[in-house]
Amino acid sequence: MTPRNETIAGVVGVSSTGYIQTTLTLLANGRVVVPLRNGDDSYRIENAGVDEIIEPAPGGGWITPQRLSRDDDDTALIMFSSGTEGEPKGVRLSHRALADVVARLNATMGVDATIREYLGIPPYLSFGFGRCRAVAQVGGALYVPRNGFDPTEIGRMLAEGEINALSAVPSLLRILLQAPETVAAGADRLRWMEIGSQYLSRGEKEDLKALFPNARIVQHYGLTEASRSTFLVVHDTEGEHLESVGRPVGETQVRISADNRIEIRGPHVAAGLIVGGQEVSCTDRDGWLRTGDLGEIRDGFLYFKGRADDLINISGLKVSPEIVESRMRKDLGVDKGIAVCRIPDRMCGDRLLVATSAEIEVPQERLRGALESATADLGEGIAGGAKYIQFERLPATDSDKVQRKRISEMFLADSAECVDDIHLANQVRAAFSDVLGGPRPALSASFADLSDDPAARRRLAGALESLL
Repeated sequence: MTPRNETIAGVVGVSSTGYIQTTLTLLANGRVVVPLRNGDDSYRIENAGVDEIIEPAPGGGWITPQRLSRDDDDTALIMFSSGTEGEPKGVRLSHRALADVVARLNATMGVDATIREYLGIPPYLSFGFGRCRAVAQVGGALYVPRNGFDPTEIGRMLAEGEINALSAVPSLLRILLQAPETVAAGADRLRWMEIGSQYLSRGEKEDLKALFPNARIVQHYGLTEASRSTFLVVHDTEGEHLESVGRPVGETQVRISADNRIEIRGPHVAAGLIVGGQEVSCTDRDGWLRTGDLGEIRDGFLYFKGRADDLINISGLKVSPEIVESRMRKDLGVDKGIAVCRIPDRMCGDRLLVATSAEIEVPQERLRGALESATADLGEGIAGGAKYIQFERLPATDSDKVQRKRISEMFLADSAECVDDIHLANQVRAAFSDVLGGPRPALSASFADLSDDPAARRRLAGALESLL
């Protein structure tokens, strides 16, 4: 690694006011900050060259964060990517990059010093810490929930006038959309909302507009190397453009390459990457960052078409897993627990693999019907030959992004462990519950874990023999 004249502090990621205060103070004092997963996060500590490890005090509540004034090219943060594909890489972000993001974001949202925001995502993630900086810049206040995102708490605080802003990722906002009554009493008091960089359908955005009629809702698109590259002002957008992720503002530029990759240029782009302890550039000689995302630009709006690595090609028909997942969730009335992945097929090139978590107890026929409905307009035969697998919990990154590639690899590595008929798996769990009493056990449980009663063992054997 190229020697640098800097001292680097590793700050353990805690969703607390202490984390926010500690990190902002370090940055104001000229330290480079690296968010760590824990105090023993050797991968990040070694690759970033951390000199000191700090564990902030836990605890939520209100904070008026201090404003950062620097906008030079010195490194401020080394954020590690989510690691959806392979080992995470360190991303060097300068003070100039952070300042540019906040300036564009606040101008787009039109926030002022009266903002009192419910921080719906952890402050140690890129999205969450961006919200901390944005609120600090205008002299506002942040509320860090003590027990994570809580719709009931949000509803009460809105109704009592304690908060007027909310930041959250789409998976959390779907919880509000499924139970709008929890926030209905104070929904008209919400003035600002920022939505994170995950897929949200046009219909879901229209529902958010209806639920929060007086809020200026902004969704961003970006990645660790280029945070908040485009903004979609949801309340000022109608029709088809609600499917987009908006437009670049300020000095940010976005274009589409010959192979349909999204490319980004601007002062917010990372200064470089740390890969395997070595520093490398993340842009070409002209300053363009080539992403792994597919997209297109229509009428000046950027449309995100999924990760290039995730795109599923079935007999020449291109399928975006995000779109299929969103449609299936809506059909089944769930807000999470479904992932659509790619597996190879000798005849068609790719086939769909539908992974669910144990909390999604849907009969096989119903799940197949939801998949067929979700893919009906994408091409004939898309859902044919699809495979199914169930996990106790879907493999995901620290920032809760589903690891589709890992799911596919696990399915292919040991298909004997995979359950093609999820309904059968649930029937087996139901048999355990009927014989032993209590809730259905985890998929990983064994009889020895659950009971030492010989009579129960005999009853269970009979039930399983009849079932299988």
